[in-house]
Amino acid sequence: LDAVTGQQVDLRQQSTYRFSASNAALITGRFSLSFGSLRPLATSSGTLASSVALYPNPAQKTAWVELPAALGRKPVTATLLDALGRVVRTQQLPANGDKAHALSLAELPVGVYSLRLSTEAGLVTKRLIIE
Repeated sequence: LDAVTGQQVDLRQQSTYRFSASNAALITGRFSLSFGSLRPLATSSGTLASSVALYPNPAQKTAWVELPAALGRKPVTATLLDALGRVVRTQQLPANGDKAHALSLAELPVGVYSLRLSTEAGLVTKRLIIE
């Protein structure tokens, strides 16, 4: 982070960087490095997605989401998106172990939707058809 310009540079873009300073006294405190962990966008094996059940599919008025016990220890945010990627419904699924959660589909038009679950282990996206 450049404290003068506010510019941030993602150091993952290149494998090496070179810096030189002709007068170090002029730039003391100007630059800093920030480290943090990244949340994975997906798991390579797909085990996270395969551990979540969504039924019935196709559904009509209610669909059920069943999370494995490991993901049911903390609340999960369920976001339903239409075919254009617009958020049509958001619901908090409370922490309740491995019990199924009801998703109300009342008043939603027939179509293909994506259910995005934001869990402590990452994001899971499932396709849902509403008849």
